[in-house]
Amino acid sequence: MPTFQFGTTVIEYTLQQVKGKEDISIVVEWMEGVTVTSPGHLGQEEIDHILRKKAP
Repeated sequence: MPTFQFGTTVIEYTLQQVKGKEDISIVVEWMEGVTVTSPGHLGQEEIDHILRKKAP
């Protein structure tokens, strides 16, 4: 499971890459955790950059 660090907190998330998807979505659910759905062409660096930008 990929992780992302926000301040001193490490956040685990589930990554779903979908071919043909045009944007990225981040869903935070109390019991399920964080799910990131992104276009299939985005690399991990790009996804991490977006997560850092949206984290606050």
